[in-house]
Amino acid sequence: EDAESPDALRQHVVVVGYGLAGQTITKALKACGEKYVVLELNAETVRAARARGEPVFYGDATSPEALAHAHLVDAKALLLVLNDPPAALRIVDAVKRVAPGVPVLMRARYLKEADVLKALGAQDVVAEEVEGGIELLARVLRLLQTPRNVIEARVKEAREATHTSERKPTFPRPTLGEVSVLAGLKVESVLI
Repeated sequence: EDAESPDALRQHVVVVGYGLAGQTITKALKACGEKYVVLELNAETVRAARARGEPVFYGDATSPEALAHAHLVDAKALLLVLNDPPAALRIVDAVKRVAPGVPVLMRARYLKEADVLKALGAQDVVAEEVEGGIELLARVLRLLQTPRNVIEARVKEAREATHTSERKPTFPRPTLGEVSVLAGLKVESVLI
């Protein structure tokens, strides 16, 4: 079935996969006022999402027909968030045949998959192993009370050694109670 009438669904985002990542992305898209449609192969997931009024449709994104029903040629972008590397290759190939001008942004489990996916036409590939490792690196250095500028330097170094990202690094600032060297600090209040 068509996601919506062709006139109603233009300049939208097509999301392939409605697991945790797909749901997180669509929630944010909705909050930003962006139109989207989701293609998902798990029938139960589709039923539950449709019951909540979400534009989630049962469809195989390797199929040009399913991509046409999602009005891919009129989309701003396609986000691919599924955990099936062989299917991801087939989907990128199908998307680039159906709508070569639509940017494909996606995740991959391993960095070694990124070059192949980009060669097929993916515009941006986020490698889970890299992002997970960098996040853990930042958290352990913060736990060890490493100075912020040193954490930023180590994260930048790790990114440059693996793949680039336009994302600005963010590290939560510790509270005074979390900084052990300040544990002996005493505070007094006075009435002025």
